[in-house]
Amino acid sequence: MTMTPEEQARAASQARITAAAASSGLFDNGAVQIAPVNGGFTNLNWLLTGADGTIVFAKDPGEDGQHFIDRKVAQEASLRAGETGYAPRILAIDAASGIEFHEYLDGYVSASVADMADRSLRQQVMRGYKLVHDTAPFTATKTGLDQIEEHLDQIRSQNLALPPAYTAMMPLIDKASDAIRAAGIDLCPCYNDGHVTNYMLGPKGDVRIIDWEYAANNDRYWDVALFGLEIFLDRDELLGLLEDYEGTAHPTAIARIEAYAVLTAAKWALWATIQSQTSPLGFDFRKYAETLLERIRRRAADPAWAEILRRV
Repeated sequence: MTMTPEEQARAASQARITAAAASSGLFDNGAVQIAPVNGGFTNLNWLLTGADGTIVFAKDPGEDGQHFIDRKVAQEASLRAGETGYAPRILAIDAASGIEFHEYLDGYVSASVADMADRSLRQQVMRGYKLVHDTAPFTATKTGLDQIEEHLDQIRSQNLALPPAYTAMMPLIDKASDAIRAAGIDLCPCYNDGHVTNYMLGPKGDVRIIDWEYAANNDRYWDVALFGLEIFLDRDELLGLLEDYEGTAHPTAIARIEAYAVLTAAKWALWATIQSQTSPLGFDFRKYAETLLERIRRRAADPAWAEILRRV
């Protein structure tokens, strides 16, 4: 029976994981049980159990894993985030394949938007962010504006179709980009992700942040805005998130995260557009892109939008 592209990708990934596990030094012998973990959009993820009961989470970037991600910086970020206690520790990295072996978060489950209605959980995420933001710069910089331009270049170079809704929103997105660019960007190490399933909730009510693949130096408010976008915070809740992050909500910072709410949606809509036309995974990336573009349209319809850009 012919395998689907996703099944072919998973079969190839399992072979790579098996080989990397054998040389990782994490298991006493070669008897390792391998089970797929669903939910990844960029990596193929696996749970490995050794004969002695050792459990390890493995992340495979795939044969085309560099399409969106600088693996060197991703590993740098994962190691640093693990040191803060707000992310799982990296146990080993297979140099040949880029496969990473991570601490298994026993008893943890992926958060939902409903979970993040709990402000105490949001506060933990902000504390984790700030600990990383306040460390020394990463070895690579990729601002949010850089990310948008990179995806547009990828779409052009691969002759992919740009959603008509994005084309219609381009003047608005360009105005927000110009406002940020004119105001300047203070760089720090950033997460640059924010999908709600990347926040793992522990049995004691603690939070761990996984998947640091997109990390690079960027504007700290990009991280705050993207998290707020992904968990559907309204304007008042977004102000509260900013207060949780830095103790107050300055007018310029408020305007900045509101502008970034549009730009982060634009970036991930472009990412999803590329994935919809290239990824072997069965996720409906096109629908995800359309949803983000509709959220841009609604935010831009706000009568206060022009004033927000003036205050950036």
